[in-house]
Amino acid sequence: MRKIFAIIKYDILANKSSKYIMTILFYPIVLTLVLGFVLKNVFYSNYEMEKVKVYYVSDGKEASAQFLDVFKSLQGKIDFDMEKVQDINEANEKIGKNYDSLAISFTDKEVKVYRNNNGSVSTEIVYGVLNTIADKFNVMYSIEKINPGAIGNIDFSKVQKDFTDFKKIELKREMTSYDYYGVAEFTMIIMYISLFSLGIVNTQRRNGTEGRIFLAGVSKLQYIISRILSMTIFNMVLMTVPFIILKEIIGIYYGTDLLTLFTIFITLNLFAAALGVTFGFLFKEERVANTMIQAVVIPALTFLGGGYVYFGDNIPFVFDLITKFSPLRWANRSIINMIYGGDYSKVSTSVAINLTLTLILILISYLKIKGEEKLS
Repeated sequence: MRKIFAIIKYDILANKSSKYIMTILFYPIVLTLVLGFVLKNVFYSNYEMEKVKVYYVSDGKEASAQFLDVFKSLQGKIDFDMEKVQDINEANEKIGKNYDSLAISFTDKEVKVYRNNNGSVSTEIVYGVLNTIADKFNVMYSIEKINPGAIGNIDFSKVQKDFTDFKKIELKREMTSYDYYGVAEFTMIIMYISLFSLGIVNTQRRNGTEGRIFLAGVSKLQYIISRILSMTIFNMVLMTVPFIILKEIIGIYYGTDLLTLFTIFITLNLFAAALGVTFGFLFKEERVANTMIQAVVIPALTFLGGGYVYFGDNIPFVFDLITKFSPLRWANRSIINMIYGGDYSKVSTSVAINLTLTLILILISYLKIKGEEKLS
């Protein structure tokens, strides 16, 4: 472990590329301001919230009616229609065919909310609202199971008033073009760390540092991991500067859960750093590897991730499938859904994709180094 820390320290102190530092500091700010302004009208026309269909199965009891009254009271703030169905199977069949729909079920004194995993941003917003109400009512049901008479003392009208006032404040926040590109351009710039982890690998191979490190007893795996960690740490520290400027000075809204937000950023940094290291081992010519990353890989992943042009939810199925090959698409969607819909369902997928790709790239790098060792 001490050897890894020593390499990380060396990399961080040795990395004094002014071009890299200027890119990280200013690109996300400039691109957010430019794209946010230029594409403002296009963005609003694409993002206009669509009407969400809500199917519900009610047991006809008082608590179910109270729940529906609370939810219906929000129709002036969010756009949705409600339709009663016979059972939850019918509801699930309907939401399976319609992405902009949800289902609510009241069974055995429990509220359950169902949705299609491919739901639009509009659906995610309504889903977040429904989940918040459901949490309140499920707590009440739990109380009644312990003390059957207690629920009769709960003032449902007060719960409705408290919740409506709370959501009235929350729902005033709408995503602007600047907010969207404040996320999309920030994740895009993270990908440029791959160019500099590539540079570190090639520089140390040219000056013989890599060989001396191996002679000092550092294993191949330790060497690869230290390269990735050094650039990830350096990049995360450096990117706090544009993040603070975007958030506090320009006013980009990143939500309140910064821990989850930075978890996504960190894992994306790991993937980007691993990408550069792997390309450094795969291509003998640094210029070829640099061109591949800068002219092919980053633009492709950024485009599919919505970094250049905002992709709405109603895009063709085939293209939607292709966009899912981009880690940036998962990162951007998970962040947007978390901030504006209170939906964390895509966060774990985004983090898992980033970590899985990082491990795959580490394995490729390791096999490449071992293969070179055998040839020599």
